[in-house]
Parts: sequence; C-alpha cells; structure tokens
Amino acid sequence: MTSILAPWVLAIGIAQSVFPAAQTTPQAPPGTAKPPVGTAMVLGQVVDTDGRPVGGAQVAIGTARVLTTGEGKFVVTDLNKGTYSINVTKPGYQPGAFGRLRPGGGTQQLELADGQKNGAVKITLFRNGSISGMIRDDAGDPLVGVPVWSLIRSYAKGRAFWVDGPSATTDDRGIYRLPDLAPGDYALCLVNAQSTMPAALIEAYAGARIAGTSAELQRQYSQATIGFSSRTTTAGIRVDDAVLHTVGPYAGGMIPPTPGEDGIIYSFPSTCFPNSTGLKTAEVISLAAGEERLGADIHLTLVPGVTVEGVVNGPDGPMPNVGVRLAPDFAADLNAETTWEAALTISDARGRFTFLGVPAGSYTLRALKVPATVPLQSGGPTPLPPGFAQQPPIPQDPTYWANVPIVVGPAGLSNVSVKLETGFRISGRFVFEGNSAKPTPTVQMGMRITFDPADGHPIAFPLNARTDADGTFTTFQIPPGRYVLRLALTSGPVAFGLKAATVDGREISAQPFELRGDLPNVVITMTDTPSEVSGMVRDEDGRLDVGTTVVVFPVEREAWTNFGEVSRRFVSYRVSAAGRWRTLSLPPGQYFVAAIDEAATVNWRDPRMLDAITRVADRFIIAAGEKKTVDLQSKVIR
Repeated sequence: MTSILAPWVLAIGIAQSVFPAAQTTPQAPPGTAKPPVGTAMVLGQVVDTDGRPVGGAQVAIGTARVLTTGEGKFVVTDLNKGTYSINVTKPGYQPGAFGRLRPGGGTQQLELADGQKNGAVKITLFRNGSISGMIRDDAGDPLVGVPVWSLIRSYAKGRAFWVDGPSATTDDRGIYRLPDLAPGDYALCLVNAQSTMPAALIEAYAGARIAGTSAELQRQYSQATIGFSSRTTTAGIRVDDAVLHTVGPYAGGMIPPTPGEDGIIYSFPSTCFPNSTGLKTAEVISLAAGEERLGADIHLTLVPGVTVEGVVNGPDGPMPNVGVRLAPDFAADLNAETTWEAALTISDARGRFTFLGVPAGSYTLRALKVPATVPLQSGGPTPLPPGFAQQPPIPQDPTYWANVPIVVGPAGLSNVSVKLETGFRISGRFVFEGNSAKPTPTVQMGMRITFDPADGHPIAFPLNARTDADGTFTTFQIPPGRYVLRLALTSGPVAFGLKAATVDGREISAQPFELRGDLPNVVITMTDTPSEVSGMVRDEDGRLDVGTTVVVFPVEREAWTNFGEVSRRFVSYRVSAAGRWRTLSLPPGQYFVAAIDEAATVNWRDPRMLDAITRVADRFIIAAGEKKTVDLQSKVIR
C-alpha cells in the first residue's frame, strides 16, 4: 500500500490544508456512533488536450475536495460503496468531468465497490480561448468604455441561431479582450440600443419619485414589458415632446454627438466584426480550444438617424402605455432579440409613439401590453413543499400584441398605424394513469407548464400556465402562433412522468400546434409506467465502447426543425462507464438511433448532421409504455 500511495501524498496534504472541511465521511454529532469509514479509493490524473498534466486543479468527488499535484495526479480515500460524479475545475479552463470528452459534453459516473481501488481515472481539461481587438470610430479614434458582445452559434433547436455570450468593455486605449471562451463559432457586435420616451412620462416619473409614489407608476408601465427607471433618470436629448436616451445596458459608451443646427440626430448603428451593420454579413470567428485570437478590430461609422412615429390602436381606439420595439432584420437568427433591439418606446396618453435617430434599414415593429399581475392572496391554500413556488392567479385582462414589418428610408416614417390584436387562452386538466398514489393537490400546483414558440425564438414574456389544486390549468392570453407544450417536473415527490398532451386526440407536446383561437380542452396524461429503451454499445470488435453518445431522433424529416426550445423526440445519452445507455418517456413512433463518438455530438441536432447520422443509424419503433432493448455497434460519421 505504501508504494501505491507514495506519489499521491502531496495531493492529500494540499487538500487537507486548503479544504479542511472537505471529508468523504460525514462527522457524527458528539455522543453518537460514528458512521463507518469507506474503504474505496480513487486515483487519477488531470491532463490538458495535449496530454500534459494540469496541476492545481480542484477535483470534487462526493463531499471530498482535493487539488492535483504538479504532475496532475490526485487521490481520494475513505469512499463508501456507491456511484460518484467527478468534477474538475481550474481557472483558465472549461469545467472537466469524468467521461467528458469535449467542452460542455456529457459525463459519466464511476461505480465503486467496498474496498475497490480505481487507479485508471483520467480527466481532460480544455483550455479557454480569447478574442481581443480595438474599437475605433469613423475618425480612427479609439472608443473608451464601449461594451463588446459575443454571440455563439448553436444548433440546439433544429436550426442555426445565435446565443448571447460573454461581453467585455474597452479600456482607455479602446482595446477589449474576451477571455474564458469555450471553443466554437463566434460573432462580435456592438449594440446601439436607444430609447425614446414621452417627455410627459419623464416629468411624471420625476414628480412621482419626489412624492414617493414612483413604485405605483412603475407597476403601471411594467405592463408594457419595458423597464423605465434607468431611462427616466439619465440625461437625454429633448426633441419636441420626446426625449432620446442613448445610454443603457448595451449601448454604454456609444454616445453620438449632440444634434447640430440642422437638427439631424446621428448615431452609431449596431455593428458586427469587422464593420457589418447586420449579423447576416458578419465575419464568423471559429475559435479552437486555448486559441488566442488577436486583431478582431471593429470600426464604427456615424450615420444620420430619422424619425419613426405613429399611433397604437386597440379595440376601442388609441391605446396608451403600450411598449413598442424595433427588432433588427436578423432577429429571427437570435435566441433572445431583446438584447439586440434597435430602439424602444412607449405610447403616450394619445396612443402615439415616436422613435428618434433611427438608422435606415428593415425592422419589425413589435407592440405588446400584458395584463397586470394579480397579487397572491394571503390565507390561501396550504403552503407548497420545499422546491415548489406558489403561482399567482391568472389575470383576466387581455394581452394586446402586434408585429408590423417596416422599412425605414432616408426620410423616416410618419403616421404608422399599429393595430393591436388580443391573444388566446389555453386551459385543460391533468390525468394520472397507473397504480402509484396520485400527487397531492399542492404537488400538482407545483407542476410548471410552458408553451415554447416552435421556431425556438422566445418573445418578450414567459408563456406559463397556472395549475390549480384540482389539477386544472390555464394561461393568460398568448399571442397566436406555433407552439410546443413543455412540462417541467419539479423536485417534489412526483412518481409520474409525461405520457402525452393532447387536444381532441392530437399530440401537442411532441410536435408543434397552431394557436389560432382558445384551446379549452387540453389533456395532459401522466403515467407511472413510461416507455423505456436501453441497451449496450460495443465497437466492431465486440468490445464495450464507452467513448460514445447515443442519439435518438424521429424518422420523419419534417420533425427535424421548428420543434421548440427542447423536444421529447430528440434525446442524447452519454454511454455509461459500463457501456450502457437508457432513455425514458419517448413518445410513440419510429426513431433513428446511433452510437457515435461523443466528440462529434456538439451540433448533432443540426439537420445536416442528422442526415449524415441516418446513413449509419439503426431504427426502432416504440409504443406507449413499451420497454425495449436495442444493442448498438458504434459508428463513425463521415
């Protein structure tokens, strides 16, 4: 034993001095019997992608925390029999874990028996990359204090789209640096998000702050889904009855000059690397693990802005306090467009709205007013168990919305008419099938139903339903469109899983549905006997292949796109350290299934990748509640 432990003594000593409270066996209170000390042991090494040891990394196994030696080695003793995750972190690297073969990839668990000494654990850390450059204006001068935003390309929703990534601010030389970046495809942009507020609103808010009544005024305007406090307490440019604000959470530092005698308002339009005013033509930076990309400079150009104005009309005429936004023409390619909106405002008491200093281009004008939140009533039902959140009552007032494509030319736009429509309500009930005890009313109230836009493009407010104690649920009014029902089971004692969600027998949780009117008869069926598919994965020589991930997806190609935030019909499972895979609750149907290299699964939901997988995949058919064994041979995607 001495010869085995000698190389690892330094790791144990460091762990005890840095993390004195980290022990694998809980300490019993004074006067009670101490729990038995485990007899299992894990020895391993942490390396980088080149196989070089990584010292000073923190390794977490159960409640133990140790640091690796200069040779990247670690040891954890006194482990009880059981199944463990092993997680590794170190500044400058992406988080690593046992079984993880790519940044952010799947992990495996380690099974230990009493007295077992596992000395074959090797975990890879992936070094972070960085992108840096300089920001200059059209005169060539550096811009100081400007936030640079990164976007990361993803394919998780059946289509390519961009997700907000880290940001950095330029220093006194106009230089920025985005550190700690995972490998991937990046776009870099500076966002000019301005707001134009009615002067009367600014004055009313200032008076309310003095009188101590601003909270009530803020609640009234919150129905416009726009926050106002930061935009009504900073200086702006007054033009007639409106005030232009060019500072905010995204446009800091991109402050244009004061209008000249001609009254023209100039602005820096949102610009992506190297000098594109639209994301569609931006240059994509493909960053490898540990790569430092230099010279990603962005040049901004002042352009003349114009005025866009009009009126918002509700069912009874002009409507005040409606939030109005200008979304860029590339909004459909974004995961969250509110970060990148070009301008926002709110309609005044006459229903009129004004945008000042808008750069010419194509936009979608979005108007939205949601009903006021109904406060929770005291003395209500029995409090929910830990892990559950009480949901407020559903407001009965309508939701008003409008989406209007517009093209802004050099002369601007006037008299834009925006007609608001109302949304629709979705309601229904839960049905529980099986022999398990039906969840209590409080547990049912903790189930969270969400309606995801089928194109994976979220709108400005969450689309949740409220579940009542009798198992019925309803939403406030939701704008029309294509949606997928998603059920989030909370951490409470729920023995049931989702079997199906149907409207008149039509499934709406596994495939999109069209919302063009109220849906009052949705049935969500829960079951304690979900379908199950499992098996083993071996390579072509018959050996267990633990370096693979099993992917499952529907045979119908029309289901490969527009399936919402997540889909019940697309499943990936990191093969266990014992070569096993397993998935539960697949909707009935026919599926492709393949075991492929885990490192190749980063964008496996990309329809182009799915097409490649079909050429080596097997097929299976699963029925509701069926249990099926599907053993696989690992395949190479070409």
